[in-house]
Amino acid sequence: MRNIVTLTEDNLEVILTWERRQHYLERHYEMFWHENLLIETVLSPDIIQRNSKDKDIALFFKKIDEEHYLRATILLNIAREKDKKHSVLSYRIAGRKEVEKGKLREVYRR
Repeated sequence: MRNIVTLTEDNLEVILTWERRQHYLERHYEMFWHENLLIETVLSPDIIQRNSKDKDIALFFKKIDEEHYLRATILLNIAREKDKKHSVLSYRIAGRKEVEKGKLREVYRR
């Protein structure tokens, strides 16, 4: 993630609000069974890509099988505003083709 935002001791936190959790559980109800992997997806992703439409958003992918990844969409505090944290916007399953389509926007691959 260092390729996207400068990381310092005061901006290492990523938060998940109740509203955002409700968002992904309502739209992607299957994520209830994968919630235990959200932290691992953010802390130890296999791939990080920039969002094609918003430079303040990064997509964190964690491979779960040959065809699927967990995808956490993170709003980054690029400006390093003291009262703002990086935050989870959404969490869902992504297919291998979706990840490959964004390969040009990759900033990290394990």
